[in-house]
Amino acid sequence: MIVKSIFSAIKDTFLRPLNLIPMLIVALASLTLGNLTSWALEKPLSDMILYPEVFMTSDLYVIAFNNYLPEMLVLFATGVVVTVLSVISMLTLARISKGDSLMEAINDSTSELTKSTALVVIITVASIILFAVLGAIASLTDINFNLAFILGAIYLILILIVLAKVAYTIPALVKAKNVKIAIQDSWEFTNDKFLSSFAFLVVIIIVIMLISALLGQVDLFTGEDFFLPIFIANQTISGTFLALALGHYYNQE
Repeated sequence: MIVKSIFSAIKDTFLRPLNLIPMLIVALASLTLGNLTSWALEKPLSDMILYPEVFMTSDLYVIAFNNYLPEMLVLFATGVVVTVLSVISMLTLARISKGDSLMEAINDSTSELTKSTALVVIITVASIILFAVLGAIASLTDINFNLAFILGAIYLILILIVLAKVAYTIPALVKAKNVKIAIQDSWEFTNDKFLSSFAFLVVIIIVIMLISALLGQVDLFTGEDFFLPIFIANQTISGTFLALALGHYYNQE
């Protein structure tokens, strides 16, 4: 099933170029909103260089809230917009992997904005919790480095397991009524075949790395003039392959 899903995703990515459109939109949106991100990061980064002692001796959360609230809001807003677009695009490609046409998949996915937004909210909250716990573990290094290292290793392993269990949430969301059911379906989907589904995710990562490496060689050959198109192509192709691969694997089971 792994080999069949990978080849199906490769075929749908490279032999059906119209399937690249959803992720191309995401890549272009990310690039456009990247200008806002650069503006938001400019002042905090310059202050960190000019006044490093302030950041080393003060609470970073307090500093961010008191001095960089507009910038943090811009970062948050741009992140949400790109993530919502990414979820809609991945839903579209999941539908394509199930046999829908491109236009039908786009129409159905954009009409389910509520589900996409709900998933983004869950991802945001989960990310905040994950990083908060990781920060708490990191703070233990000054007290007991060995304990912090062990807890950190266990925590990262648990994160990898959970991510592998919920990796098929978006393909499951195509049929599920809401995000909660989709997460449950993804979790149950991997219950009896966790190792194979985890191995499939590893294969996806390897293929994406190969795609990036190949495009990186093209970038070195062509020079700086083609950096931007190659960067967009890398994001588009890698994202399209990822979504199609997850969809094919989930739908074939």
